[in-house]
Amino acid sequence: MRIKINLDYVLQKNNMTLTSFLEETGITTYNQLLQHCDENNFNPVEESVFNSSVKPAKLAEKKEKVADESQQTTAPKKNTRRSTSSTPAKKRSRSRAKKTQTAQ
Repeated sequence: MRIKINLDYVLQKNNMTLTSFLEETGITTYNQLLQHCDENNFNPVEESVFNSSVKPAKLAEKKEKVADESQQTTAPKKNTRRSTSSTPAKKRSRSRAKKTQTAQ
């Protein structure tokens, strides 16, 4: 029998949040989280913590979709090129030093 590790501890050690962990593993329900934790010998987080991390993510996605649609219809593309002088800079030709033969 193996000792189970808290999922919070593992996420903290890996510098991850619960929402990024859920996105990475594709977990959408608490039952899926329980199954994943049993397979990997983790103690799962409480259901209230799971629900609080999942619901804001879904709301944020909906807001992003609405914002993307409004930006696509109203905002024209901006010119992203860097501004330069109107005339291109002239290239300098390489000056070659001619060797002069000295007659002695």
